[in-house]
Amino acid sequence: MFEESKVLQQKYNKNKLRGLINVFRKLNISIIPIAVFIFLAAGVLQYLPVAIENLLLGKVVFWTLSSESLSNAGILKYFKDIFLLLFGLYWIYWCSNRPLGRIPSLIIKIYFYWISTVFAIGCIGYALGFSPLFFFKAGARWLVLFHAAVGFFVMSATSVVGKDDHKIIYSYILILLLCDALAVFLQLQLVGFSSLGNFRASGLFSNAALAGTLGVSAALISLVYLKVDLIKKLLLLSLALFIAVGSGSRMAMISIFLCFLFAFYDFIKKNIKGSYRAATFSFAIPTSILGTGLLYLFMIESVARGGIFDTQVGDGGRISNFFYYFQVLFESDLLEFFIGRGIGIGTNTAFSLVTDMGQIPASYRYNWLVDNTILTLFFQVGFLGSMVFWSGILLFLNIIRSHTSSLYYRYYLLVTFIFVLTIFTINLFEQYYLIISYLFIYGVIYNDSKFIKEAK
Repeated sequence: MFEESKVLQQKYNKNKLRGLINVFRKLNISIIPIAVFIFLAAGVLQYLPVAIENLLLGKVVFWTLSSESLSNAGILKYFKDIFLLLFGLYWIYWCSNRPLGRIPSLIIKIYFYWISTVFAIGCIGYALGFSPLFFFKAGARWLVLFHAAVGFFVMSATSVVGKDDHKIIYSYILILLLCDALAVFLQLQLVGFSSLGNFRASGLFSNAALAGTLGVSAALISLVYLKVDLIKKLLLLSLALFIAVGSGSRMAMISIFLCFLFAFYDFIKKNIKGSYRAATFSFAIPTSILGTGLLYLFMIESVARGGIFDTQVGDGGRISNFFYYFQVLFESDLLEFFIGRGIGIGTNTAFSLVTDMGQIPASYRYNWLVDNTILTLFFQVGFLGSMVFWSGILLFLNIIRSHTSSLYYRYYLLVTFIFVLTIFTINLFEQYYLIISYLFIYGVIYNDSKFIKEAK
């Protein structure tokens, strides 16, 4: 009797699995929705149980979760790293089973030689004993993230879009943003909405800055990738902007506001013809300039950290730090100036590693947090490694630019502007949502441009 029920249960499980597979077969989707789904989910799941527990208990979390809360997150906090590692291996296998086209294939070949060279230079500092080997873990972590981001570029640049791709991704991003916006709303309710921006709500994340980067990621995907009407795009952009304002991230607010302007431009260009279009633009341009000024004043007021220029130039600001640390670098030994002190130095992960050991992170030379990608990379691979790295980035951007159609060129400029903005405001290559989104969108721009050119 027991054996019979066991056989029946196995048949039921097989039928259930077949039914699930048939559902996916009926959906006309590419690999992209699945990759985007896991990518967005992995960033949220890390500390989701802790964030929900704090909301249910009515705990106020300012800026970031406590170290105790972070340590209690359980196995989910490793989900993002596991995803990045597996995806980094998977996209290489994925590429080996399909034709990619001349340009993506060329980029991949150059990429492996280029990143191997940067990695080799980043290891010299360890070989010479400039830094302890435990910092290598921090370097490996951002390299794994960057490698996975390249995979997102390759997939979005070469995949044929399925009929249901946009519908699925739109629904998913909408649900995700609604959940995070609700968490931000509940957190603000605890401290009062007058604290909007200044409170720096973390939403479903461990840190408010991560919530802001989710907003930027969702805004770029919504604007450039999703083929949905303006109302749906504005809904996603509005939720993303609310999350960014709640997080207090000025970079996120600026980036998402620019996405708003581009969405309105697309709508005007597509739906308004002839002299009406010229009249609309003559009204829209000064309105946009006024809106930009009002946004700036709103940011200063809500974030309560002063004007962007004043705070960045003043002592401790990003621009002030940039010139200070560059002066320090020029006073370095010749060898460490040229090759750095090892891949991983100066990253958030490196800081956490030293802090967990009960030591002072800045006591290690070059292990300084400066919120600047150029400086942080220089600390790791020096002048020589930086020249190799940024030459490769510029070559990539130039290849994509030269193959971008005129219809998508404005998107290329937008993503590149935000990319450059983040280089000077954070260590971009540790920013999970941003680096993957940028490369994903560059792939979308290349892919859509290719189809436009082929249609002609």
